[in-house]
Amino acid sequence: MPKEEIKANIPTAFDRSQEPEAHEDVVYTDEEQSYLGFMRRRIMTARDRREDKLIEFDDQNYSTYYQTNLKAANSYNPPRKNREDARIVTGTTQEKETTLLSTLLNFNFEPNIRPYDENDNEIYELGEVMEDLVSKSRKMEKYDDRRRLYYKELLDQGTCFIEEVKVEQIIYDKKMKEGTDLTGMRIDSIKWDTRLKKLYANCETRLLSGESVYLGNIREFFLDKQPFAFIRDVIHYDEAKMIYGEWERFENVPRKVVRFSTETEEYVDYRNWSLLEIDDDYVEVIKYQDPLNNEYMILLNGVMMMPIKFPLTSISPSGKFTFAKGDAEPISKFFAYSKSTPAKTKVDQQVLDETIKMILLKMKKSLFPPMANNSGKILSRKIFWPAVITNDVDVAKLQEIGANTGPTPAEFNTFQLMKQIVDEKSVDPSFSGDQVGGDPTATEIVTRKQQQMLKLGQTVVGVISLETELVRLRIHNILANWTLPIDERVDEVRKELVKYYRSFDVDTIFSDNGRKGRRIVMFDEESVERFGSPEGSQELSEIQEKIKEKTGEDIRFTFLNPEAMQQLNATFDVSMVPTEKSSSELDRVLFEQSLRGAMELFGPEEINKEYAKQRYAVLSKEDPEKFFSQQTQQPQVAPEVQPQSQPRAAQQLTQAAGGVQQPSLNTLLSQ
Repeated sequence: MPKEEIKANIPTAFDRSQEPEAHEDVVYTDEEQSYLGFMRRRIMTARDRREDKLIEFDDQNYSTYYQTNLKAANSYNPPRKNREDARIVTGTTQEKETTLLSTLLNFNFEPNIRPYDENDNEIYELGEVMEDLVSKSRKMEKYDDRRRLYYKELLDQGTCFIEEVKVEQIIYDKKMKEGTDLTGMRIDSIKWDTRLKKLYANCETRLLSGESVYLGNIREFFLDKQPFAFIRDVIHYDEAKMIYGEWERFENVPRKVVRFSTETEEYVDYRNWSLLEIDDDYVEVIKYQDPLNNEYMILLNGVMMMPIKFPLTSISPSGKFTFAKGDAEPISKFFAYSKSTPAKTKVDQQVLDETIKMILLKMKKSLFPPMANNSGKILSRKIFWPAVITNDVDVAKLQEIGANTGPTPAEFNTFQLMKQIVDEKSVDPSFSGDQVGGDPTATEIVTRKQQQMLKLGQTVVGVISLETELVRLRIHNILANWTLPIDERVDEVRKELVKYYRSFDVDTIFSDNGRKGRRIVMFDEESVERFGSPEGSQELSEIQEKIKEKTGEDIRFTFLNPEAMQQLNATFDVSMVPTEKSSSELDRVLFEQSLRGAMELFGPEEINKEYAKQRYAVLSKEDPEKFFSQQTQQPQVAPEVQPQSQPRAAQQLTQAAGGVQQPSLNTLLSQ
């Protein structure tokens, strides 16, 4: 085929020479233009302040500091500067960080939630329910798979940012048309129907790159004291069109941004503006947040997509930033970012790597020394290889240049010294299971591990603080979004549309008896009214007994009023006590001694045996579900009805133990 024909058959969609689609500039009001200028000046000031060379960043700007930490944390192997150099890194920093990461992942961070109403009265039942719903939401998003990446970013950079979002997934639902025959796969005869299907909204977390988050005051450590912040992303124009294509002002978003050099703090043109340089056909997305004034704005290539002073609470129900900040080792109250292990050891790591390179070079030099050839012949380096015979060469005319003795003990001592410095700044070798020099006793090794845990204290506290804040954001996300109706159906009895809500089945441990069971949470206003009275509580108690007799499984139903939960005016006190998933034999022995001491002091009946059994199995590295037999439990006494003087929020939910799939809840409730 001629070249002209080939060129003519190339689809126009791949012709990059075409001009970008034309767009019209937005016509802003005077108020909008004033707000846009104010917001952009704030954004550019935050950018410039972060990119200054600061002593806290070792006289680097943040972008350079971030990249050097990333290289050190992942054993970046730079290209050779000289031909004789060896491309080799020891990877010590990465291995130390892997040990720290494994230690953090070995902890369970389960929240203890205590909600209080507007009169500062604790709502006990709601606290337990929210703990179960948070646990359910994390299982749905597979949080355990994500948190290792979150903790790694924290260890790499010293500071990490995790965003709490609501995800509404839309999929293409395709069904084959009736009568379609797939035999022979005849393409023209195969037809299907396609429709967009919206899945339930889920609560999820998203890791933000430190380079994409800009804080309003770099001299303020606490996130809740920041005056404003914004998140910057760069996505392809087609992706932006999928997300924002139906928004009114998307047609005003340019595909190509020509930045003017006349932008100053006094004047900012509202056309053709972006924070940083971007390529054509890409869109810079800036999400500006101001919790103090409850304001939120999205900019696409400099175009405001929302009304000015749009309420942040519509995006972040808590009224706080949509993201949480985690810190490993804070530098100061008067600096927003923290130190990490790679940041502390990257210079020592470079010296260590250079030392091993020089040792390797001296070994090569001793084996293949530089030579002076006065024989008058051109000789190959192969003459020094084993079993090579070279004829007619006067060895007296071949002389080594300089001393080629190989590595000395002093150089090996230097290598060990640098390695020891890295160990002191990061993780003791005994903590990571590495061989320790000398002949240490078991007591000495245990002591060194305990001292190492003290050094990890700041990092563990930082992770606890991060997890606590993520739980707070998740609580508000659940109350705002899981309480929304998912469908409307016709009630045949009342002949009217009825809203239907989501329900959740959660594995839990009940606080009143310490036993495992299942809690079924249902958002149903009618059930709250029906079972909120003493008669309704008695009815549910009878249902509990019937199901208990047939299944023996401890299942409790919790009914919540969805509209009341959305309007709930409560504060949530969240605390966490990390527990280890697995531990050493010494920890198991110490736990046994502690358990015996508690039983002697307080009596066996005061011990939560179910929890004790679970901890014993974990410390013994056994599965708690299989290690102990699962005995059928006696039916529980019906919960006591709360008196009318209890807090109003507590009256909006009612609890009772209930059944399993056979018989169904609806069948039991209709009896």
